[in-house]
Parts: sequence; C-alpha cells; structure tokens
Amino acid sequence: MTITVTERSRLLMPGMANFEPGVERYRVTGGAVTAVLMGAGDRLEIIDPEGCQPVEVAAFDRDGKSDPGLLGHSSGAPATGIAAILAGDQHDARRVADALAAKGIDLGATTAIHCFSQDSAAAETVWMTASADVVCVIGVPGGDMSPEDQNTPTDIIAFIHRTAPPAPGLQILPTPLADQNQDLRIR
Repeated sequence: MTITVTERSRLLMPGMANFEPGVERYRVTGGAVTAVLMGAGDRLEIIDPEGCQPVEVAAFDRDGKSDPGLLGHSSGAPATGIAAILAGDQHDARRVADALAAKGIDLGATTAIHCFSQDSAAAETVWMTASADVVCVIGVPGGDMSPEDQNTPTDIIAFIHRTAPPAPGLQILPTPLADQNQDLRIR
C-alpha cells in the first residue's frame, strides 16, 4: 500500500475543521457504535489516536447481509463487540439498532473486520475501500474500566472520503438529536 500526500495551500481558520470537499469526519466514542452509508469507491479511514483500542467494522449489503468483502477483506470474525454494544441499554445503541433493523439488517450472523489490537501504537491508521453501496457499522468495544487494569475504552476517529462529493450547497443533514417539538421560522 502506498500513501502519498500532496500538499497545497489552503485557508486555515483556527478552531474550524478544514477538510477537502467530500471528506466527512466521525468521532466514535469508546464503548459505542455508529453507522454510516458508503457508496462504491468511497474510502474509510480509521485512526486510533491513543492506541490500544480494538475496533470492529461490519459492512452490510443492500439485502442486509454481512460481508467483509464489501470493504476489501476476504474474511472476518464474529462481531461480538458490536453485538454487545447494540444489546446494551445506552440510548445511542438503541437508536442505531433500531435504524439498522429499519434497513432490514440481520445482526444475528454478523461478521466484522477486526482492526487494531490491545497493544497497537498510537495514531495507527487503517484504510478500507467500499466495492459497492454498503451500510458500514463501526464499533469500539469496551466496558467499564477496572481499577487494576487501566483499560478504559478510548475514542477513535473515522473519515469517509467520498468519490462523488455532494453538489455545492447540498448538505446531507445528520439525524436529529431529539424529537422536534417546536417549529420556529425566523425571517
């Protein structure tokens, strides 16, 4: 694998994200899961900023079947970490599980790509490329820290590099954080 970085001048604004068009950033909290839609040719970049944090990535096709080959991996292992998170009672986990169920995704026989290990280096990075339209579920397994082990789950950063960025001015809005209870229009 060859990674080349082309540097070009750009306007920097302190405190503002400065991504190229078509790049989306997701922060996945330790012990949580997130789901994103990826198109054919989109690249997924996962960074473990602090190291030592296992990550599971599951890809589902249009029929809701799990297939690591959709992200360029020939085999996977059972997604026990993602299953444990989605079976938990956290509000976000229930929201993601409900959204996956609405898309007809079968979580029973899910296989995942296991990235990083318990002793991975800080800032280690993994790249994957979608070969078709997929629903990608990124899980950061981990439980409560035990005092003698110092093994708290840490956050990871995921970037989606879109092959076909949205048209200028067209933004894809995230799902709302809560139910809408007021509709105010300010002119």
